[in-house]
This record gives sequence, structure tokens and C-alpha cells, in this order.
Amino acid sequence: MDYVFADVVIGTGTTGIYDIKILYQFEKTEYKRKLIGIFDYDSTTGRYKTRTGSNPFGGVTRVFVRDPYFAGVVTPPPTVVTSSSGASVPATPTTTASGTSTVTMADISQAYNEKRYLTTISLSNTYLTFAKPTTELLSIRYRTYFIIGKYAESLTEIAKLE
Repeated sequence: MDYVFADVVIGTGTTGIYDIKILYQFEKTEYKRKLIGIFDYDSTTGRYKTRTGSNPFGGVTRVFVRDPYFAGVVTPPPTVVTSSSGASVPATPTTTASGTSTVTMADISQAYNEKRYLTTISLSNTYLTFAKPTTELLSIRYRTYFIIGKYAESLTEIAKLE
């Protein structure tokens, strides 16, 4: 059996930290899964707190795996924080933050062409913080929103084009 963390982002996902982590056991031959624990990120303490279940990996150093498709700047995970009660998971965010000066239209187009739609929206949001929207950018955004099923946002981008 292997242990797997599933990372969940709620809202915009612009903080660079996963809001929730779900730990489960996975059995490869019969595809059985067993929930071990659910952990919420507490921004005031910078740690994950146990919502349900337990954390068998309290105080264990984890391997940071970079998303090979992310075009932004990687922020290394903070040091492992242990708790004597075992009530918190070490603060190891595995997302990255992107600097505004590193996002280009080429990055956005490449993400769109590679069908990485959520990355396309994220990169274009970052791009729009420091540059004016272009016809090309708005076209990519409305098509991306349509593909991922966010039709209202797609129509908003079309209205901006007009």
C-alpha cells in the first residue's frame, strides 16, 4: 500500500499554498483507497491542521516535486514543523508562486496549446496585473473558459473583445 496526498485549492489559488490536503492509502492491485486524514491550511500559524483522521507522517521530511508544466518561479517548501500532539501536518506547500515579470504571452500561448487550461487562466491573470489586455490574450481566455465549462466568464471575455 502506498500513501498519497491529494492537494485541493479553494477559490482563486493565488496564495501559492494548497487550502486542503487529503491523505489516503492506495492499494495498487485492487485499486482500493482508504481515507487517512483531511488537513486544512491555517494561514495564521502557517501549518496544516487535522480536520479528520490522523497524520502518520508528522515530523517526516517530504520530497518536494516541482510541477514540470508550471511556467512560474518555484518557491521551496518551508522547513518541517512538528507538533508534539501530532495534530498538525508539516507546512509543505507544493504549489508555486509566479512573479509578474516572468509571464509572457508566449508562456500563455504555450500553456493553451499544451491544453493546460487552468495554468493558462492563472498565467493570464498574472499577465493582466502588469499589462493591458490584447485581442490575442482575450481570445485565449474566452476559449479557455469555454473549454473548462465556465460559460459566464467566457461571455465576459467576449464582451471585453467587443
